[in-house]
Amino acid sequence: DRFAMSASDRIRGGEKKPGPTMPWGSLYGTGFGAITASRIAHEAHLQGYYIGTLGLAPSIVGAGWSVFCGVVALAEPVIGGVLDFIRSKGMNVPAVLLGLLIPWLALVHLI
Repeated sequence: DRFAMSASDRIRGGEKKPGPTMPWGSLYGTGFGAITASRIAHEAHLQGYYIGTLGLAPSIVGAGWSVFCGVVALAEPVIGGVLDFIRSKGMNVPAVLLGLLIPWLALVHLI
């Protein structure tokens, strides 16, 4: 309930004024997406590896990285919103994230 008083408000006898809430998960997801996209952009040496070792056309490698960055930019705010939803249901977000750590690391390793 976004209008519920915190414990410190109840102790002080104050009232919490209703107001807009900040979707912290979405904000974090957007920022993390931007950081991830910039990190990927700086890993251009991998593009050279794919071109030189696998013999792929530079346009194919560039298009693949561009699509990947686009997917990251779209997915991170969605993930942030999902984390906000999980938190609003009273679930332990760090426990959920730890549960997803192994599959995430496996995915990153395969990429």
